[in-house]
Amino acid sequence: MSAVGLIASCLSARMVFYTIDLNRLPVGGRIPPLWDVITPEPSEKPEKIVTVPIQKVRSDALCWLLMANLSLFMLMPVMVPFDTFLRVCAVPPETFSSKSYGYVLLDFITLRGKLPLRSLYYHMVMGFTVHLHVAILLPLYRIFRSAQLLAYSFLPVKNKTELVQPYYTAYIWLVDQPPIFNKPWLSRSAYELWSKRWHQKFRPGFLRIGYFPIKRLFGKQTKAGHIAAVMGAFVVSGLMHDYVLLTIRGYSQFNQVGVKGYQTIFFVLQAIASIVSSPDFPLGPKQLPLWVGRLLTVSWIAVTGPLFMEPYVRISFQTTMEVPVFPYIDSAYAAPFCPYGLAN
Repeated sequence: MSAVGLIASCLSARMVFYTIDLNRLPVGGRIPPLWDVITPEPSEKPEKIVTVPIQKVRSDALCWLLMANLSLFMLMPVMVPFDTFLRVCAVPPETFSSKSYGYVLLDFITLRGKLPLRSLYYHMVMGFTVHLHVAILLPLYRIFRSAQLLAYSFLPVKNKTELVQPYYTAYIWLVDQPPIFNKPWLSRSAYELWSKRWHQKFRPGFLRIGYFPIKRLFGKQTKAGHIAAVMGAFVVSGLMHDYVLLTIRGYSQFNQVGVKGYQTIFFVLQAIASIVSSPDFPLGPKQLPLWVGRLLTVSWIAVTGPLFMEPYVRISFQTTMEVPVFPYIDSAYAAPFCPYGLAN
C-alpha cells in the first residue's frame, strides 16, 4: 500500500504538470498525449539508443545481474541485525500514551521537560533501517532489469536486436545515475542534507510542484520568494508522506495522536533548518568548522527524527521491516541492544 500511495502521488503530480502544460499551449499548438503522464519525462530518458552486438548484450546483462546480486548480498549483514532490532525490541513507552513525541519535544523547547535519550536512540535506529530499505530498492530493480534484458537477448525472434537495444541503453543510463543516497551522514548542514545527499530522485518533482510556482508569485523579491518556495517544496513532500501513511493503514489508524500530520510537521521543521543553514544566510555551513556542522546536523536529525518515525511505530509498521530472502537472528542476541527490552 505504501507503493500504491507513492505511485498515486507521483501520477497526481504529473497530472498537475500535464494540465499546466495544456494551459500554456499556444493557439494551434500540439497537444501532448495523456500517455506522457505515466511515462518518463524527457530528462529521465537516455538521449540516444546504443547499438551493440547481441553477444555483448548477453555478456553485459549477465555481468550486471551478478553485480546486482552481489550488492544485495553485501547489504545482508547490515540489514539483518537492524531488521531484527525493530521486530523484537519493545517500542518507546510514549507510543502507547496520549502524549506523543511532539508534546515531549515542545516541553523540551520550553524547558519544561527532558528528551528521552533511549527513545531518541530507538528512533535513530529505525530511521537508519528505513534508509536501508529504501537503498535496497536499487539493487532489486537492477536485478529485475538485468534479468529482463538477459531473457530478451535469448528470445527466438527475427528483430531481436531492435527489441533489445532500447533496454540495453536504458540500463546503461540507469547505471550512470547518481545514487539515491549520497552519504547523508557526511552532511554539514540541513541544507546540504536535503539539497544534495538525501533521496534526490523525488527532488525535481517537489521543486516543480512546490518551489517554482511559489517563487514566481513573488516576482523580483528573490529572497522572500526563495524562502516561501523552499517552505512550499517541503510542505508538498510532507503532504505526500502523510498521504502514503494514510494509504498504508487507512483513515481509522491515521486519525490518531502522533500520526496525522506529523510527516508534514517534520518537513516544515526541515525547511526552516534548510533555510537557516543555507550558504545565503549568516548561519550557513561555511561559517562553522566541518566537525561542528556535522555534529549539529546529526543532533538536529536525532531530535526531530522521531516526529517522522513515531507515526510508523504507532501503526506497528516496524514489525514488517524484513527482506524475505534474508535470514533471521535469534531475539536473544538483540536483547542487549534494545533500550526498552524485548517486546512481549
